[in-house]
Amino acid sequence: MANSILAPTPTTDAREHWSERSLCRQIDADVFFPERDDADPTPRAEKVATAKAICALCPVRDECLQAALDNDEEFGVWGGLTKAERNRLHGSRGSRPPRILMPCGTPAAARRHARHNEPLDEACRRAAARDRQERAQRRASRAS
Repeated sequence: MANSILAPTPTTDAREHWSERSLCRQIDADVFFPERDDADPTPRAEKVATAKAICALCPVRDECLQAALDNDEEFGVWGGLTKAERNRLHGSRGSRPPRILMPCGTPAAARRHARHNEPLDEACRRAAARDRQERAQRRASRAS
């Protein structure tokens, strides 16, 4: 791929849509949609890397990424990010529910600290002790 292909298109009209200045308009769209294609032997990771390299040089990368997030684009590399990366960046987009982190002082936060081998603060230590006690009482009441 020649470097001249990656030269940004100069803008002449302030009313011009951001996509008119994008580098991807000058390149085969298949580069930016590296979904599985059995006819193409190029590994998906290589295709994604090529698309991201082009996006890194694009003068409208931020606008492209924002458009992909706003429109919940399902496929392709937009603004230098894959769908999975956009999901992580934007939180609850996609099929996963939003991840809610409980504040310290709750049993859920104490379990999170334990899972990540983090030290427990006093509030989480008390919450974990209360949680253990309540669980023991529930087990005891079920057993009797």
